[in-house]
Order: sequence, then structure tokens, then C-alpha cells
Amino acid sequence: MILYLITDRTQADVNFAAAHRNSPAPLKGAYNADDYNRVGAAVNLLRDWLLSLGYGMPGIVPPAKDNWLNTDNFTPDDGAEYLSVVKKFRDTYALPTTPAVPLEIQELFNPGGHEKANDIERIMLDVNTMIDNMTRNINLGWALGIAHINLFGGITA
Repeated sequence: MILYLITDRTQADVNFAAAHRNSPAPLKGAYNADDYNRVGAAVNLLRDWLLSLGYGMPGIVPPAKDNWLNTDNFTPDDGAEYLSVVKKFRDTYALPTTPAVPLEIQELFNPGGHEKANDIERIMLDVNTMIDNMTRNINLGWALGIAHINLFGGITA
């Protein structure tokens, strides 16, 4: 599955966003509704993909919010929920190199927070990779089973 996530924010992006706060264009260095929506959409796509494969995600059955507006009041409770959904995915479907989830949303707005923002989206990409690997193994197992019982002609030389 193709996810469009940002994992390469730099301090220069943060500085540019700070200098252009009133820009109507999305700013890579500003963590705002665009970022919440992008991660929310990734959560929903990955959740639906897992459910279509017959895997469950305890506690992530409801869709993640992916329609934030920059004028919305994003509360500390919203931040905690946002990070908890990412954490559930990370705890269940991570790779050995997957970064940790920030402990609180405020970390994204502290100095160096752009790295934490990158980590959140990196986590979702790693989960995507893990699900893709699981899908390939399921397909390979099915194909080998079909070949073993000689269904559909099996393996021919």
C-alpha cells in the first residue's frame, strides 16, 4: 500500500514554517491539521488493510480522525488519543528499527520536535512494511500449499 508520509523534516523546515506562519500552503516544518490528517488517514488505511486480511487491532476499531482543520482546537486529550493509536500500531506491528512513540504530543513542539514528528510517520511506514511482509508470506504459503496438493496443476517442470 502506498502511504504519503513525511519522514525528512529538518530544522530548516521548522525555521521556514515559523517565518511563514500565515502561508496558506502546507508547511513541512509546522505540525498542524495537515499532519494529523495525514497520519489519521494512514491509520485508517492500515487498519482497514489489517481487517481485510482477518487481523484485528484491539482498541483501534473506530476510525481515526482525519478531517482536522487548522482552526480546530486540538486538546491534550486529542493529542493523547492520537499518540495512543500510533503506539498501539507500533507495539503490535513494528520492525526492530522502528522508533519509539513520543510520550506526549508537546514533544512535537519542543526544540528538536521535528524528529519526533518524523518518527510518528516513520512508525506508520514501518507498520505498512510489516503488513506488506505478512501479506507476502500469506500469499506464498497459499501458493506453496496449492502446489503441494497439485491443485490447479501444481508445480510443473
